[in-house]
Amino acid sequence: MRIVTWNCCRGKFAAKTSFVRALAPDVAVIQECARPADDSPGVRWIGDNPNQGVAIVTANGYAAEPIAVDGLPAKWIVPFRVTGPEAFTLIAVWALPDRGSYSRAVCLGLDALADLIISGSTVVTGDFNANPVFDRKRRDWTYATIEARLHALELASAYHAFHAEAPGRESRATYYHTWRQDLAYHLDYCFVPRAWLPRVQRADVGGFEEWKGRSDHRPVLIDLSSAVDSGPATAG
Repeated sequence: MRIVTWNCCRGKFAAKTSFVRALAPDVAVIQECARPADDSPGVRWIGDNPNQGVAIVTANGYAAEPIAVDGLPAKWIVPFRVTGPEAFTLIAVWALPDRGSYSRAVCLGLDALADLIISGSTVVTGDFNANPVFDRKRRDWTYATIEARLHALELASAYHAFHAEAPGRESRATYYHTWRQDLAYHLDYCFVPRAWLPRVQRADVGGFEEWKGRSDHRPVLIDLSSAVDSGPATAG
């Protein structure tokens, strides 16, 4: 199973999703994505701005349906039920600041969805707009608070586990501030159940040059072996 997340930095739906489809994902979460012009098979879109929302794109027998949850406190931390060759809950993340804090928004969303997350296999993926390099002392809401909540829910970052890298010390950036290569940060994540970590076969981030005309973010691509064929992950 291949999962991709990418903040596409706005643009026409067909043009931006074509870049993701070229990666051949089974399930993709695309942030800042314009609403499709018509009903597209394998696409679920949410948002209150037709030019910027979140699209879930599925293929290869997978499908996604939104899960109704009353009173979600943050935009956009949104649950979907994924069905197909493998079924799981998907929490799509496009963090917008809550009281000035992206991390607060993510934490409030995770708190609201905690019971759903622990009720079965869950993937939390998207643009968190958070990294330890931005954490400041004496702040209540940091990347560390996000990670602590996810770890308590038995979830772990597929990228960090696969590459044996610590948060804040990533060798591959997912975001280039003002599109500059020298202002590079890792803000996009795919958290999977800890039990799935042996299934992670690949954890890639799109390169700067290849994607520089498409978005200030880079896609994160995670490949997982099937649940019945879960050999050990190999770093690379």
